[in-house]
Amino acid sequence: KLTSKDFVFSKKVAYHNQIRKNYQFLELDASVNIIKKYITINTCTHFTLTEILSQIENDFKHTDVVGILFHHRYHTHEFLMIEQLLQKLKEKEYQFSTFEKLHANFHKA
Repeated sequence: KLTSKDFVFSKKVAYHNQIRKNYQFLELDASVNIIKKYITINTCTHFTLTEILSQIENDFKHTDVVGILFHHRYHTHEFLMIEQLLQKLKEKEYQFSTFEKLHANFHKA
């Protein structure tokens, strides 16, 4: 990060929840993907609810902002699982936000 590079030794440098010096924007990575494997342009397999919750809990050990990636065209058969995921996260008292709110809060600090 000190060199402001995107890659070091072919590895991506993580700037999650930080301002990128070369670009002057706040980087917020989506670290949890509910898709396990893409099959065709419109089909895929999904992680289970338990696997997704495990990914989220693991990510919160390393950061206080976790992004969950959704691709609406792939989830037409997974609405119940997504609803259950959101309910579980609410029960565990995770907070939800928008990029706009995260950005505004970052600049208050």
